[in-house]
Amino acid sequence: MFVKSGSAYETRETNGLSHFLEHALIRGPKNYSNSVDFWGALEESGLSLRARIFKEFTLFSLKAIPGALPKAVETLSQILLSPRFDKGELESERQIVLEEALESLNARGVEIDVDNDASKLLWPTHPLGMTILGPVQNIKKFAVHDVKNYLQKFYQPNNMALCLAGAVGDRNRFEELVNKHFSPLRGVAAAAIPELCEKQKAPQISFIRNSNQSQLEAQVCFRALPYSHNLYTVLQALNIIFGNSGGSRLTTNILEKRGLVYRIRSVISSFSTTGTLDINFSVSRGKLVEVVTEILEEAATMKKGISDEEIRRAKVLMERNLLFSLDSLGYLADIYGLDLLLDSFKEPEKRLAEVKRISAQDIQSLAQKIFRPENLNLTVVGPYTKGQEAQVRKAIADFK
Repeated sequence: MFVKSGSAYETRETNGLSHFLEHALIRGPKNYSNSVDFWGALEESGLSLRARIFKEFTLFSLKAIPGALPKAVETLSQILLSPRFDKGELESERQIVLEEALESLNARGVEIDVDNDASKLLWPTHPLGMTILGPVQNIKKFAVHDVKNYLQKFYQPNNMALCLAGAVGDRNRFEELVNKHFSPLRGVAAAAIPELCEKQKAPQISFIRNSNQSQLEAQVCFRALPYSHNLYTVLQALNIIFGNSGGSRLTTNILEKRGLVYRIRSVISSFSTTGTLDINFSVSRGKLVEVVTEILEEAATMKKGISDEEIRRAKVLMERNLLFSLDSLGYLADIYGLDLLLDSFKEPEKRLAEVKRISAQDIQSLAQKIFRPENLNLTVVGPYTKGQEAQVRKAIADFK
């Protein structure tokens, strides 16, 4: 079950409530006296439950052995429609979530998770800039009535999509089960993310000191595309050539040839209205300036052209990855379920056709639009020196 519930829909006051609710729900429904009994019964029924939360949606997935589909649908409905929300268990869960939140803070309470810090730099006044877990002070204050109200507001039919992948069998039987167990769902509200207005005009840089680290963690972010953009498949090809494969430019020139880092990789982070191309790496203090400079040089080079060999290999990798992923029931549920919820993904056949049409000129044109100073953001966390910061800022300022 996919639900439009996540930090992108929250305010400063409610930040973290979607995540806290996700934890509370998997404590189990009312017809079990406690979470231990619930999870024990789940395993005895041949079911496996997993919950995950992202900025724009929450996902509850159940894996079932053959013949356990009716029990799976019933159990999922009980979790979402009849949660127990025991006050004592919620207090225990609060302590678990607080421990989780502390993992990204240092001893002074400063956020040192580079992903969270980069998001704050990119979207300082928008919910996308907030963390999924929320601040510690929010986690400490969430009460049972907050959780109940949030569930009622967001867990409504227009905000939910249910997907079944695998040996489906009789589809009519599945629909009967869904109608039977989820018919009590009421409400017509649709969750909406606040409008985003991006007005960056020059590079943005954030240095966050954390003296206890042995290395620096850094993220170079270029503003890119939302997942619904008609050039998203081109962006995926660009990403593979730039830094998301073993033979990519970043891997070849920074890691393999020069040995500057243990790992470096570019990834796409996309949402419904925006997105970024992120380059993540950890590096010893003495190599920070050199790595950042090299990344920017590779970005500038991407704008000058893509070789025929690079585009051929990127297409092979994209086709291979897509075909391999079709063997995964989880992947199939993701692409079809999220398409229902967010209108965000294309059917595999359409994606394969798009991959075949990509040209080197397509990738070069997109690189010229993305790798620009007004899209550039850098976040560094760790024990840097003032001299290193000054050198990095100069390298960023010189990027054209």
